[in-house]
Amino acid sequence: MDRMDNGTLPPCFSAPYGLLRVRLAEGYPVLYCNGWLRSRLPACTQLADCLSERVLGQLDRALRLAGDGGEVDLELEVFGENNRTTYLLLGGAIRDGLLDAAVLDITAWRMGERSAPERPCRAVAETASTVMTFDANITRDQLTDADAAWYRRCGLAGLSTYSGLLRAVCEKALYPQHRAQFAEQFGRETVLCAFAEGKREIRYEYVGVGLDRQPIWLEATMTLLRDRATEDVCGLLHIKNIDRRKKQEQELRRRAERDELTGVLNRQAVQAQIDRVLAESAGTGRRCALLMIDLDNFKRVNDTYGHVQGDTVLSGFAARLRGIFRETDVIGRIGGDEFVILVRDIPQRDTAARKAAQVCGVMQSDDPMDNPPEGEISGSVGIAFSPDDGVTFEELYYKADIALYRAKRQGKNCCAAYDRARDML
Repeated sequence: MDRMDNGTLPPCFSAPYGLLRVRLAEGYPVLYCNGWLRSRLPACTQLADCLSERVLGQLDRALRLAGDGGEVDLELEVFGENNRTTYLLLGGAIRDGLLDAAVLDITAWRMGERSAPERPCRAVAETASTVMTFDANITRDQLTDADAAWYRRCGLAGLSTYSGLLRAVCEKALYPQHRAQFAEQFGRETVLCAFAEGKREIRYEYVGVGLDRQPIWLEATMTLLRDRATEDVCGLLHIKNIDRRKKQEQELRRRAERDELTGVLNRQAVQAQIDRVLAESAGTGRRCALLMIDLDNFKRVNDTYGHVQGDTVLSGFAARLRGIFRETDVIGRIGGDEFVILVRDIPQRDTAARKAAQVCGVMQSDDPMDNPPEGEISGSVGIAFSPDDGVTFEELYYKADIALYRAKRQGKNCCAAYDRARDML
């Protein structure tokens, strides 16, 4: 494989330029590089043939200092084509005595011919969790370089075609909901069309099957270029473990959407989710009900027993709401002692009325930690229906608030549904 059509290097500061496997040995480390990297160097079976004794010693010390489970970030000075010096940035993680690393050509950067990137280590860090990598000739449907150990580890040994590998990965390493999209993203026709359109990188995040057969988030990146000698389109597909990052993102998103005290959705999140549900229900004939709930006499509880007891009441109330409604219903805290609930797909209006009656009685408890003295806390509920009273959160919220006000005037601890004829007077 060679440089891209315009003679520039592949996008090595955002994707792997080559991949390297290093095995720790008694003497100097033994290095094996994939076909892409090997094509940049003189004909050799090991990258070590291109390294000086000084650089080999430097690499050996870095590996042993990092140890198993550690990470390596190191520049190497290599004797490249025509005995010219090439600078490579190597980085990755050591697992079971093997370093699976990304190798980036940073010669232009070191020689001052290119402005400093956002430290090439970003791409190096991306390969610290490599699961699998291979070179392929997409035009000829061939695997051009395969690490047998990786293939055996993933249960893909004995494959010689790119299409065969793609099918095997889909069948053995992906969960069903991601197979069609993965095959679409990296299918030969898609890849060749993408290259013809000027794309040089394809990325896709998906849930795969880990070595322990548990679900794991992975990212597949294919970097494309044309082989100058044959004009074939070739690619390097690199699959890495992004499970920790995705779970961190999900946790941050969960925290951003949740009310810290009660654990239900906060105002912004509940409004967005209710609007999504209402949009999905539009034109289907399905009825939803928005329940707007206000705790009666809550201010008195705060003033008499303190805010700690008030917080206990709110969190206990939210927990009981989750016990009344289905997982598919949407529960949120608007602020203070005010909650909203969207009850989805109700067969008739009476269903919402029965749920509202349960809410009114939910705070009647003998446990003083859940509720101050009997009779002090109760709930009033206003109800608005979609599509009859509105098809957006704002419309239903406005109508439910009017109904809630009427319920409060009727003596609290009761529910009322919006009635256009009565409430618009």
